[in-house]
Amino acid sequence: APRGPAALARNTGATILPNFLVRNGDDTYTMIMQKPIILDKTKSKEADIKNYTVRFLSIYEKIIRQYPEQWLWMYDRWKDRRHVAAYLKEAGAAAGASENAAE
Repeated sequence: APRGPAALARNTGATILPNFLVRNGDDTYTMIMQKPIILDKTKSKEADIKNYTVRFLSIYEKIIRQYPEQWLWMYDRWKDRRHVAAYLKEAGAAAGASENAAE
């Protein structure tokens, strides 16, 4: 898992502000802003970085699961492709259901 944001936040005392841009179908974007991740420093640097990384990645995971078609994998994460089609179909059905509910 990427440790950079957590390590930087722990070393500087910065707050992580998870924000995401989601591409809409009409060439516009929607910004999704999450609650800040406030980092409580303990005596264990490694434990802090692990804790911050888990919290940060759990937010990313929710967004990626909600908008999988908008995430660019930099490597072949899904080597076993049998589950990909079913997952994308399910994600598309969920997105369609939420769009219909909004109408």
